[in-house]
Amino acid sequence: MLEMKSFERHPKMEIPNAEEIRQRKDFLEFTAKDQALLRRYRHRLPPCAHTFVRAFYRHLGRFPPLKQLLSDPARLQRLRASQQRYFRILLQDRCNAAYIHDRLRIGEVHHRIGLDLKWYTGVYAHYLIHLLPRLWRDADLDDGTREALTAALIRKVFFDMGLGIDTYVEADRHHIAQLKTFAERVITDAPCGLAVTDSRLRILSANPQFAALCGTESLAPGTRLTDLLPVPGLEALCADLLLAQKHHELRFEHAGRLLQMEIAPIDLGDLVAGSEHYGLIFSLKDLTEQTALETLSQQRGAHLKAVLDNIPDGILVFRGDGTVASWNPAAETLLGYRGEELQGCDIGKLLLQQRYRPLFAHQLLQHLWRERKQHLEAFGQRRDGALVPLEIAVDRILSSDPPLYLAVLHDLSERKQAEADLERLAHYDPLTQLPNRALYLDRLRLELVRARRHPHHLAVMFLDVDDFKKINDSLGQLAGDKLLQEVAQRLCHTLRESDTVARFGGDEFTLIVTDLDDAEAWRPIAAKLLEALQQPFRLDGRELFVRASIGVSLFPENGADPHTLLRHADTAMYRAKFEGRNRVCRYDPAMEAEADARITLESELHRALERGELSLVYQPQVEAAGRRIAGCEVLLRWHNAKLGTVAPPRFIPVLESLGLIGAVGEWILQTALHHAKQWRQRCGELQLAVNVSSVQLKDANFAATVLALLQRTGFPPRALELEITESTLMECGETTLANIDRLKRGGVRLAIDDFGTGYSSLSYLHQFPFDTLKIDRSFVQNLHHNRNRELARHIISLGHTLRLDVVAEGVETEAQQEILRKLECDLLQGYLFYRPLPAAQFEAALRQRG
Repeated sequence: MLEMKSFERHPKMEIPNAEEIRQRKDFLEFTAKDQALLRRYRHRLPPCAHTFVRAFYRHLGRFPPLKQLLSDPARLQRLRASQQRYFRILLQDRCNAAYIHDRLRIGEVHHRIGLDLKWYTGVYAHYLIHLLPRLWRDADLDDGTREALTAALIRKVFFDMGLGIDTYVEADRHHIAQLKTFAERVITDAPCGLAVTDSRLRILSANPQFAALCGTESLAPGTRLTDLLPVPGLEALCADLLLAQKHHELRFEHAGRLLQMEIAPIDLGDLVAGSEHYGLIFSLKDLTEQTALETLSQQRGAHLKAVLDNIPDGILVFRGDGTVASWNPAAETLLGYRGEELQGCDIGKLLLQQRYRPLFAHQLLQHLWRERKQHLEAFGQRRDGALVPLEIAVDRILSSDPPLYLAVLHDLSERKQAEADLERLAHYDPLTQLPNRALYLDRLRLELVRARRHPHHLAVMFLDVDDFKKINDSLGQLAGDKLLQEVAQRLCHTLRESDTVARFGGDEFTLIVTDLDDAEAWRPIAAKLLEALQQPFRLDGRELFVRASIGVSLFPENGADPHTLLRHADTAMYRAKFEGRNRVCRYDPAMEAEADARITLESELHRALERGELSLVYQPQVEAAGRRIAGCEVLLRWHNAKLGTVAPPRFIPVLESLGLIGAVGEWILQTALHHAKQWRQRCGELQLAVNVSSVQLKDANFAATVLALLQRTGFPPRALELEITESTLMECGETTLANIDRLKRGGVRLAIDDFGTGYSSLSYLHQFPFDTLKIDRSFVQNLHHNRNRELARHIISLGHTLRLDVVAEGVETEAQQEILRKLECDLLQGYLFYRPLPAAQFEAALRQRG
């Protein structure tokens, strides 16, 4: 608290004028005769000055308050010198302005060093007591002279003492004036309204703020407070407070504002002339804005609490030392704690980097201060010890002292499970649980590396179940699926654990047989496989006899990379079928028949575009709910005069291998865009899907060509969707990535094709910016199985979670359509709705959609 002493000042005293000096002398009867007498005998006093000063200061030292003032040796020396000087001038007859100024200055010094007035008169008394006896013992003076000289000396000393007292009075008066000014400023500039009234509530004094809050510019003394603020019961309340001498606070509304009034009795005493002994002091504050802010803050606090209580993510607020300060209910549920068990808990006990490796607070804060704030993946350790995968976002809570930090805990359990399920779908065939193409190729690459490091032979076998279509057609698809499962089990039981069996799709199985000592060691194994399949299969009470054809290619004789070995094994498998089936055939480079057919095919393909033999058909894609056409997939057809109608799986790979796919692909896209633009103008919105091969994506100019065609035709990029298979992504290089990125930035949509056949991988869904996921027809055909139906539900849900449109192709039955509709698949495509249609027929179907 500010002390009043801080306001003390020592103003320069005004020297009394000649008239005032004369009046003082007259009052003391200090005459010119007295001055002449002192001047005449002044030589008799100085000899005792030294003795007096020494004795005088010994006397002062007996009193603790005075001894403290004299503790400074330098100050003591100055005071002694001043005292001796006073002896020299005491008996001078001068009482002019210079003398008076000197005496006032000495008084100011005494006041400044803290010599209280109660000691001041005692000092002068001690001074006279020391001097007068010396005068009376002077033998050279007669009685009359002694009496006159004593009176003159007393008058002179009292004259001096009066001047000294004047300095104290003036200093006190100045200090009181300062205090008064300070009090007036405090009251005037106070942030609240202040007023003092008598016991009848008549205003004695009020500051401008009080007047303003009462709704007036100024308040005249005597105005009754109740006339300004009509507060019910105010007079009775004030009377009770005066009687009980108590303080009180109340709130009320006045002129549309909420005011707070504090009332306290005050002892007026003699402070206000004519007033009663006690009055009241009123403090008035405007709480309108403060209350509104408090209400708003409470509402926001309530809203925030409601959000935190209902948000599904756990929230932990922790201090810099890692102790938990607060949390939301979701955090309790997530970590398995109840009530106050989390209070003060170390965050390193709750969060782990890995099992048994705590995630301490400083590690969270280091993550926070990184320039690129990314979510942190860690584990939460539940109270029962179980681990929960978490995604953690860390941030600082602003304006908190001491600093507080926020950790948002998002449970990744479902996502991790979905990723694990999808990863299994991406690497395993859902029907047989065998590795799929992607996993098979990975294993084959590893086995080839091992075979090169430790030289030995390796066999790649391509096995196809003979006449499987007849079994499927006669006994139904369910029986066919069971048969494939039984075939898979027998193959696994026949091979060694170090070998691999995979299903590529349909009735095709691929095998890797490792650690062969020579080029003929594969034959007994292949014979055992055929023998195992020759044993009868029992399905639904029936015995079935199955045969298979196996093609074999060897490393290193028939190839050094996975695709070459697979291609050669496939060629050998078709040779085995051609030779009568139920047999094993090893790849022979001299298989001329296939080579001749391929040469013919290649030769005819070179001129197919030039001759106009290529054409496009459009298979509609319909909405799952209402079967309304929403788009179409562009399909390529080839009819040759010599070869007849050639199936796309037969000639499209050849187009790629011949390097013709670029020109053909550009023609397909230009023709399809031209048709689709006309259909959009005539029939409304339409999405166009076009298949893209890996060869096209490896062309550095592919993206530029597509975007140029879009610009030239005026077709909107977002209405074009390019379908890419996983086999294309597996061979993805820098050029492919650059094309995909440029197409995406150009607004073109991307779809991953053949999902569900083993070609699709979770990593591709995350790595590439796909818009659509297409479930392959072979997967859709198995929807009548509960397991496959659940897997379809999972795939569709995952696709929607990743914000992808989901298209199912190969829908051929009402049952399949109904299942996919209930699973909320977005679009359907298949013979149930439309076969691929020429352009004119597709436009006719489009016009009928309404």
